[in-house]
This record gives sequence, C-alpha cells and structure tokens, in this order.
Amino acid sequence: MADGAVLLTPGGGRWTENIREGHVVRLHLRGHDVDARPELVRDPEEVEQLLAVIRAANPSLDRFVRIPTGPDGAYERGPLRGAIAHGFCVVVWHLGQSWQHAWAGYPT
Repeated sequence: MADGAVLLTPGGGRWTENIREGHVVRLHLRGHDVDARPELVRDPEEVEQLLAVIRAANPSLDRFVRIPTGPDGAYERGPLRGAIAHGFCVVVWHLGQSWQHAWAGYPT
C-alpha cells in the first residue's frame, strides 16, 4: 500500500529475513523498477499505527494478518506482541525518486 513516499507491507515469514535494512533494493512495481530502502518496524505501537493505515486503504488486510482485534478495532496487545516476537513486522519501503513515475495516475 502506497502512503506518500513510502510503500507499506505487512511482513512475516522467511522473506523478511532476507531484507537488509537501509540497503537500497530494486522493486518492480506497476511495471516499473523502483529504488527502495527497507525499514523493518517491530515496535508494537508503530506496527499497530501502520497496520491501521494499511487497513484503511485495504479492508481485506485482516484476512492475511490474523491478529485478533478488540471491539474498537484495535489489535489485541498480547497477540500483537506474540506475532512480533515470532517475526511479524511492517516493512516500510522508503521509495526513491523513481517512485513518482511508477505511481503516476494510481491512487495512493
């Protein structure tokens, strides 16, 4: 999910083990190669805030992120912390200048 000059993706599993924070990588997005610098966010409060941003743009997020929520829609603290302890995070991809071309004409 694009949010300004960043791309937000929930991350879990082995693929995030291959990410080296701060190192520029090439992503192929919407048919374009884009430079991005990944940041792995594991602070529970930050993860919850970023998941709320993703959920607002993509309500089906909860089908993939199976962390229980309370009546107010907030993620339950214990399960959220447990998921993070087992490798869950939000990857914030800081996009380089080439992102503007890739996102031209697409809603964010």
